[in-house]
Amino acid sequence: MSYRTKLRGAVVSTCTVALLAGSGLLTAPAQAIGNQVVPAHTATTRHRSSPAEDQVVTFFRHYREAAKGTRAQTLLQVEEEFLTPELIKQLAAYASANQVDPVFRQENIPVTYSYADGGAWDLLSHKVILTMNFEDGSSTVMWYKVQDVDRAIANLENAPS
Repeated sequence: MSYRTKLRGAVVSTCTVALLAGSGLLTAPAQAIGNQVVPAHTATTRHRSSPAEDQVVTFFRHYREAAKGTRAQTLLQVEEEFLTPELIKQLAAYASANQVDPVFRQENIPVTYSYADGGAWDLLSHKVILTMNFEDGSSTVMWYKVQDVDRAIANLENAPS
């Protein structure tokens, strides 16, 4: 086999692998379990997180760690890092009116959580759907609004039932 034929074969193989990896056909999807994201063993495609999903998951992980006392930051410091000032005020009002954690929507810390891309919230932001699962078997689904321009979380609300 000539050098040119070997080179052509290597280039075609490399391009094929790059295309398959870029489209997600070569990797397994990630599933959020607790604080960890672990690959699914049976799937053949990978879910690629959007920047909005990454922002919500990072916020939620940091907030959850702060609530558990395993993070150096306080809950307010985590909120100030990821949320708009208006949302921080809304959450404080929610906590005062309902006597529960405004992010978890109850007194308990979720044991696991999962998330999904909810598409566009409006022309300038995206929706991320976060499902929290609690030790008592209950779950709460929240919608997060992430601004496209700065990735700040501008709203979070209970998903309609």
